[in-house]
Amino acid sequence: MDKHISTYNESALHDSLKAYYKGDDGLSEVAIKGYYVDVLRDGTIYEIQTANLGAMKRKLSMLITDWPVVVVYPIPAVKWITRIDDQGKGVYRRRSPKKGTGYDVFKELIYLAPLLPNPAITIALAFVEVEEARCDDGKGSWRRKGVSIVDRKLLSIQSTQMLSDPEEYRSFLQLDEKSPFTTADIKRKLSVSASLASRIAYFLRKTQMSEFIGKTERKHLYRWRAESDPIRSGFETVKGERGETRKLYNA
Repeated sequence: MDKHISTYNESALHDSLKAYYKGDDGLSEVAIKGYYVDVLRDGTIYEIQTANLGAMKRKLSMLITDWPVVVVYPIPAVKWITRIDDQGKGVYRRRSPKKGTGYDVFKELIYLAPLLPNPAITIALAFVEVEEARCDDGKGSWRRKGVSIVDRKLLSIQSTQMLSDPEEYRSFLQLDEKSPFTTADIKRKLSVSASLASRIAYFLRKTQMSEFIGKTERKHLYRWRAESDPIRSGFETVKGERGETRKLYNA
């Protein structure tokens, strides 16, 4: 896909989410520690990232030394596709049968594994309803037979899943803290591909939320780490203004 088009596509969705989290009393595009952050509100930084979480690894590592950061990652739970003509007028509109799954975020989170889990970092999965405008201009991806995505608008935010401390990750991934598991177990429980299940297992191992304990039937066997492990200390549950629960560091 054309890089210019891709950037434009995500900017409308990005800007809408930024306005939502900024609210009436937040600040946007604030310079902090040599970086511009999307939103600063109530002492918390909000970074909207529609893709490529790994690109913000260095920025995050600098910010979290002094600020709590919420990384907002949109998941298209509902997507409407509108086909437009050369004049920008809608030709037809349909609902896409495809639904985004929150587990897809682990394709990106593996690149932030060295920083997680961290009481200063909250991953906010925003399950959104979006409208995607497409134009058959011959400039788009070959996968869409040249059809370009020319706009992507936020229609609503349906729900948000917060991931910060290990227990939130465990609950989200439906893992039993007392039962060993394999990637096949992850694949079955979450109804994801074998490739994605492997990435999730890799992420949990790299973040030390799970540990390798041996093999069973030639499959790697993992165990969720005990609650007494050091990475689990220092988290405190707080309630945000929007009703969400967040885990922050209790020094």
